[in-house]
Amino acid sequence: TDVSVAFNMLDADGQNVGTVSDQTATLSPGVRWMFKALVLDNAAVKAEFLEFKIAGNPVTPPSLAPGTTTTPPAPGGTP
Repeated sequence: TDVSVAFNMLDADGQNVGTVSDQTATLSPGVRWMFKALVLDNAAVKAEFLEFKIAGNPVTPPSLAPGTTTTPPAPGGTP
């Protein structure tokens, strides 16, 4: 219960321009969660994984270590 994920948003120079997150009340074992985090800063071009929490406790997912970056899809794009 009480599952959340957060990302730092980075500009083209790798500078943090904000943090985004999403949460869900429950997540069953083995179920994929299609989370969405609203990015309001147009300068944000990359997302850097910050944290994943279950019941308020930080957990490191095996497939995504802190500091991992990815380029999010453009608005209206296919994920």
